[in-house]
Amino acid sequence: MLDTIFPALQSMNSLINLALTRNGLGSEGLLHLSHFLNGNTRLQKLAIVNNVIHDLSVADSLSNALLNHATLKRLVLSNCGLNNIPILGELLKGCTRMEKFAITRNDIGSEGVSLIANWIRSNKTIMFLQLHSNKITDDNALVLASVLKYNSLRFELNLRDNYINEGGEKALLKALYDPTSMDSIVESNHTCVPYTHDYKKPAIVAQRPPIEKEVLIINNDEISIKQKIRRKVVLALCGLDGELFDLSHLNDLSLQLMPHVLELIQEHSWARTKSVKSMPLQLEKDALSRLFHTLRRWELPLLFENLSPKKGAAGKRKRRKTRR
Repeated sequence: MLDTIFPALQSMNSLINLALTRNGLGSEGLLHLSHFLNGNTRLQKLAIVNNVIHDLSVADSLSNALLNHATLKRLVLSNCGLNNIPILGELLKGCTRMEKFAITRNDIGSEGVSLIANWIRSNKTIMFLQLHSNKITDDNALVLASVLKYNSLRFELNLRDNYINEGGEKALLKALYDPTSMDSIVESNHTCVPYTHDYKKPAIVAQRPPIEKEVLIINNDEISIKQKIRRKVVLALCGLDGELFDLSHLNDLSLQLMPHVLELIQEHSWARTKSVKSMPLQLEKDALSRLFHTLRRWELPLLFENLSPKKGAAGKRKRRKTRR
């Protein structure tokens, strides 16, 4: 049967997507798949689902076929037994040119996460990496967060339906936004967008922490790295005890810095309004309200006390008025 299926597929000149699900391919079938890939020049997406890869030599053959394929840029490996670390490592060698890559329902464990973290570190093409349903823990999330600091690619990292809780989520967020200092903000990752939740469901997104939502919006926006850093500086200045845009703790900031801070707030508000096309009037109102409440909470007289006229000068003016 295998001798019939793959030659038939080879004759389909227009075949660009291939999904092999619950076929019981086994080692022989996966070797046939490798030979098929070696002779194919059009396939763009391949999904291997519920077909366990047992043999390391088969993984090596498949990895070489993936690496040398000219057009294949999207790969799904779901429930393929990739908790076998040598096999996972061999397959990752062949996926260095993938733009969209999914490793799901494989229970990859800590060693598997470490392999994938190193793969992320060296990859130059990935745009979307899906790792959902792999029993990834908070400790595993720390490993992924650490490697994000060295990655400058613009890509999404889907980590939903794992065992990642508050600790892991905070580590991932800190990799994208570390407000400890100006240097740490600049050195944060400004391109990756990791999700531990279903970001396509507004009701779930609405329940996420405000800072996280702001940072993911910034990282996902089509703007320069410099602009993203500026927006994160705004968050660092305005975020206090989980509340955004509360600037009361900046009362003693130098007067010379005030125009620059207000400019950043205005720019951030304008960018938020522009980024969402629905309800533009409401968003513009929200942006203005944010600026209004910022100024109201600020103890502005403290900023201008150095500009107050000296008592002597004030006295002279009063005397001059009296003479008149």
